[in-house]
Amino acid sequence: MILVASIVILAIALRLNVPLTFARFSRPLMVAAATRNTLACIPIAVETMTRELRASQETCELYIPIGFATLRFGTMLHFAVATMFIGALLGRSFGVGDILMVAILSVAASFATLGISGAAALAPLAGVLRPFGLP
Repeated sequence: MILVASIVILAIALRLNVPLTFARFSRPLMVAAATRNTLACIPIAVETMTRELRASQETCELYIPIGFATLRFGTMLHFAVATMFIGALLGRSFGVGDILMVAILSVAASFATLGISGAAALAPLAGVLRPFGLP
């Protein structure tokens, strides 16, 4: 949902056709899915934005690496899904407010994973689980 919303917002901001913008982002998305490596996606994302979508090169070269490094969608999604899964295993139900809180906490906890990987990146998951009384 975040990915689709960001592409739609980008299309509106650049005054482009939304289906065209989705088509142009197919290459960076394929690289992202194939490699699961943010660093591998930066050059093709900058190229797509500057050459195919005609965005400012200086802006893209500044904000794309910063965004890829700090907005870790995979980690956010992992924390949210893990919380919902652990809650389901333990019989905890989540209301709409709880789901919104899981999303907010997952985004906040993902910033704690910057620069770390592996099992150490799971430690911030406790910050998402604890408010719901989950171990």
